[in-house]
Amino acid sequence: MCHFVGKFLNFSKSDEVLEKQLCVTSIPQSEPTYWTSYLSLDDYRLLHHFNTVVSTLISVKLSDNPFQKHFISMALQEGPLQAAILSVAASHLAAASPHDGADVIASKHHRVAIQSLSTALKSPVERLSDTVLAAVLMLQVRRQFIGNMDEGGEYHLSAAKELIRLRGGPSAVSTSCSQFLFILFSYHDILGSIAHARAPFIRDQKHLYSDTTNALLSSASDILCIASDISALQPMKNGTVSASDTEIQSLVQMLEYKLETWHIPDDIAKNTELANTAIAYQAAASIYLFRVAYNIGAPHPRTVYRVRLCLDAIAKVPVTSPLVSMHVWPLFTGGCEAIDPQDRLFAVQRFEEMYNNRRMSSLIRVREAMETVWRCKDLEGGDNRPELMVNLGCLEVLNCLGLRVDLV
Repeated sequence: MCHFVGKFLNFSKSDEVLEKQLCVTSIPQSEPTYWTSYLSLDDYRLLHHFNTVVSTLISVKLSDNPFQKHFISMALQEGPLQAAILSVAASHLAAASPHDGADVIASKHHRVAIQSLSTALKSPVERLSDTVLAAVLMLQVRRQFIGNMDEGGEYHLSAAKELIRLRGGPSAVSTSCSQFLFILFSYHDILGSIAHARAPFIRDQKHLYSDTTNALLSSASDILCIASDISALQPMKNGTVSASDTEIQSLVQMLEYKLETWHIPDDIAKNTELANTAIAYQAAASIYLFRVAYNIGAPHPRTVYRVRLCLDAIAKVPVTSPLVSMHVWPLFTGGCEAIDPQDRLFAVQRFEEMYNNRRMSSLIRVREAMETVWRCKDLEGGDNRPELMVNLGCLEVLNCLGLRVDLV
């Protein structure tokens, strides 16, 4: 397997962005003595790639990276987390420099992760450990790096929810590592609730308000909590959860008030990248609320205004910023509702730039889903029928076509 990994790193010199990214993973030719008993040289190289490259793609912070801080030490021990991390690293290298053996290596580690996780879950002690919960969440993260979706959309999130319940829920957080795991779960849970038109699996979002949250969610934690409440409105609107019209309207008014009165904290306002990411999230949440509460979208003026706010804010953040790891949802939300050709062109180009810089396969799927939505909305709203386009939801279109997207 050694020659496979070696060939992964022989990327094209013409791809300057990718070259710069992968150069930081220059691999030692000798195996570190400390890790000899844990990893083969090939696996060490994959772990090194995760630590130096992949972890920076899934965190908003370059320094004090929570994945480096918490996951790497646990991954030194053979088990499901180690295998899941190696699978993610191999998948990313395969996208960065395609090779026939890449998918084989990634699939092998994925199978090992599933098998060892199955064994660990049978142990009353192991299934309550941070390592097992981290492994399940890493399998969820893996979805961002694989070319074809080969498993149920929310299987891993459902498993993580059950593990959190067995651990005593969010209130049982006792360490910085377990707190980070809850936050990572909540981030995927909230964005999953948007993509799948469901209420969040865990409604208690108090743990999102902490210093640890800033390591992953940065300036968007307040807006994500509001988005969580908007998702909770979904089952009330469709009748899955019993609620009176008065209760629904009261909740809608409260959420609108929160979004309209929210302002960027002073400490964040000084950082233009943080501030514009927060603005993009606020605009995306408003677009989301208008769709859930009133079933309206572009070309309705309220939505069109937020679309421009959202895309303009994203455009002000360099595509090389670590905060771009959080831009998939707002870019998809603003992009899907865009009706101006220039706005649509920007959304497509931005997704392409994000992929070229990050080599995360989910970005291709989200961009293609957005373009599918445009075709359907344009067809529905053709012949001067804007009222039909207004009422056609982006995720509703994808659901009718049997398509799903990950908005992480």
